[in-house]
Amino acid sequence: MQIDQKTINAILNCFATRGKSKGYLLAKCPKSGTPEAAAWQALALAWNPYKASIFAIMIMSDENHIIYKQALAWAENNMQLRGLDRDRLALETMGAW
Repeated sequence: MQIDQKTINAILNCFATRGKSKGYLLAKCPKSGTPEAAAWQALALAWNPYKASIFAIMIMSDENHIIYKQALAWAENNMQLRGLDRDRLALETMGAW
């Protein structure tokens, strides 16, 4: 699947840029209705489905749903990055995943 620049920007904005979590997936979903929220839901669904909101995915606009699909395809192709979700990393470290 081809990923456009808007999706790439949305994915990049789903990661913390400062503090102790710099470089990790944001702990909470960005503001609903934004491209970043669509990308975050896709990353969460691929890397830690316990965080994803089925309702948020269902009510996405058509434009955000396209971003969601592209981000989900990207996340599934980059499962080696799943440790960028701190909760997933903690669960794997404890052996619970």
